[in-house]
Amino acid sequence: MQKRLLILPLAVCLAALAQIGPPSAGVTGGGGTRIVEIQGIPHAWVARAALGESVEAAASSSAELCWTAAGVLHIKDKLTGKAAAYAVPEGDARFAFDAQGTLAAVWFLTTGEVYTSAAGWTAIYTSPEADTPLDLIVAKARALVLLHRADDRLHRTRIDAITGSVQAESTLEDRGGPALLDSGGNPVFAVASGLSNVQTIRRAEQGWMLVTTAHGLWLWQAGKQPQGVPVASGSTPTLQLWTANGSQDVGSTVVLPPTPIGSTTQAEYILANTGTRDVYLTTLHLTTAAPFKLVGAPHPPWRVGAGLLQGFFINFSPTAVGAATPSSLTVNYCNSGDFDTANNACPATAVQTRDTAITGTGLAAPASGPWLTGISPESNMAGAPGFTMFVNGGGYTVGSTVLWNGTPLATVFSSSVQLSAAVPASLLTAPADVSVTVSNPPGGSANVTKAWAFHVYSSVTPSIALFDQNDAPLTASQLSSNMTVRVRVKLDQSTGSSLSGVVELGFQPGPATVATDQAIALGSAGSDQQVGGLQQFTVSAGATTAQFGTKDYVTLTTGTTAGTLTLDVALQNALPATPEKYIISPAPPVILSAAKVSTSGSVVVTVQGYDNTRSISSVAFTFHTASGAVVAPGAMSVDVSKGFADYFQANPQIGGSFVLTATFPATGEIPQIASVTTSLTSNSGTTSANQ
Repeated sequence: MQKRLLILPLAVCLAALAQIGPPSAGVTGGGGTRIVEIQGIPHAWVARAALGESVEAAASSSAELCWTAAGVLHIKDKLTGKAAAYAVPEGDARFAFDAQGTLAAVWFLTTGEVYTSAAGWTAIYTSPEADTPLDLIVAKARALVLLHRADDRLHRTRIDAITGSVQAESTLEDRGGPALLDSGGNPVFAVASGLSNVQTIRRAEQGWMLVTTAHGLWLWQAGKQPQGVPVASGSTPTLQLWTANGSQDVGSTVVLPPTPIGSTTQAEYILANTGTRDVYLTTLHLTTAAPFKLVGAPHPPWRVGAGLLQGFFINFSPTAVGAATPSSLTVNYCNSGDFDTANNACPATAVQTRDTAITGTGLAAPASGPWLTGISPESNMAGAPGFTMFVNGGGYTVGSTVLWNGTPLATVFSSSVQLSAAVPASLLTAPADVSVTVSNPPGGSANVTKAWAFHVYSSVTPSIALFDQNDAPLTASQLSSNMTVRVRVKLDQSTGSSLSGVVELGFQPGPATVATDQAIALGSAGSDQQVGGLQQFTVSAGATTAQFGTKDYVTLTTGTTAGTLTLDVALQNALPATPEKYIISPAPPVILSAAKVSTSGSVVVTVQGYDNTRSISSVAFTFHTASGAVVAPGAMSVDVSKGFADYFQANPQIGGSFVLTATFPATGEIPQIASVTTSLTSNSGTTSANQ
């Protein structure tokens, strides 16, 4: 009988199943050629003024920093000091980050190339030469959304972050000027900030955006007043009133633009503390009421830091033709050193005053007819009863008529700025996008200066249903790793017309070391369904089940990582459905296959499997003879914590899949070894298999 068959030590090797890019540090924000530092907001966008070299583009968070310079992308973790560098095109760039704050993609403006971490920092997509790149974000699963201009139109393109293949394209309304995408993939235009002469707009954190104008930097959130970022300070603590389109003092008089009766002009102005000391505003108001109104002004006493800007607006809403009665803008302030904190006021002897006259001229309503500024409500459901719609705007007269796709509605004149119209149930029988306009007597929609969109949504509601490969129904609790299931989209009622829609797959991994899992996807290779995170479908008139190409289902592979899968279905003309979430629970390691190969001097064991928690800590091998006897020296256990941790860290996209090879130098009668039992232990338990 063989004695001392195996000799330690053994060598354990892990191999990747696919070519996976290196991990990268996360950053947020974006920048241009001049880097600044912004403070005062928790976890704010921060970029350093000096990086020690010429910087073409930069972005940063409180923990990490990345920038491009001399054709190299630099990524640095400021907490650990670890840094990485990758060869990339030179020039300005746009950055995109995933939900964990990891840098996922960079779009280089000079070449139009998109580089992604998922593809090992190689170019996967190049935008057409005539396109102007604006912004990109990370969408669900492994998709990127790009915003760009071409042929004077705004375009949104969705691409696969690994292959660069185009998943969807659409043309959007373009308001012009700098723009970026919000987290939902919708465009945000800098002109909505109310700031004039905007040069750039960049995404910050916590929903903030960084806007640069001709006279400074601003932090802005949609629907909120822009906040000035520190500017260069002078030697005296004086307060200046600037125009919105340049750093010039307005002097003693502000003349607002001529404005038609029934409409409003909003002019932006800036209080700038160009001194080296803070000041307190104790008064900021207009001495007379309508037609002028102060909007967005701070509530005194308001501290304006040295070098800071404080924006506000003045609205002009004339009610008569000709020059309006002038108003006066009064600003009272004092230096912070003189401010009486006990009484929360400036002492009378320390108050400085600035008065500025405000004037404007009212014009007759445009000869071209009425105009719209909004409607309420903006949508309803198909099959709903009739309702009253309010139409806001200006230039309305007795006899003004609201038109529904050109068809007159019964209209009631409320004022020169509002009408109400009866929308009968007969116009709500089917989903539609409706154009709402207004005409004045003697009529004719050619007089309308602007239309507004009204949406009639379908009452059909889509839902997700899961089935196994034998078409047996599955519940959410039955889903686990390494499954292939069928996904069907069902409607709660048949549709009267053909509809289209999409199913989108999202994944939130459980293990912190996972960026995503490339094995998680919708679609089947070799079918008419392109594998990816987004699948289109159609529903024929009278049907209740969606069609994916030639099949009534799309295949879902659940991958090898614990976490949460999300299936989001969007149906044409229907209200958004609630996304379905499926928990892939942590489980012990799984051995898919194992092989033993004997040579003259060794035994090699190769194990392929997956660990959906990515936490394998030990592996044990026990060899047996044909009779089942254990071969000396018995079970051999190896601590592989570091090996597996390094392997998974270097392969963030691969999920929990692995290939493990163990080599055992051996002496004696090797052919007597008939089988080997392999045991893998992780945080979720132990799995054994005999080969």
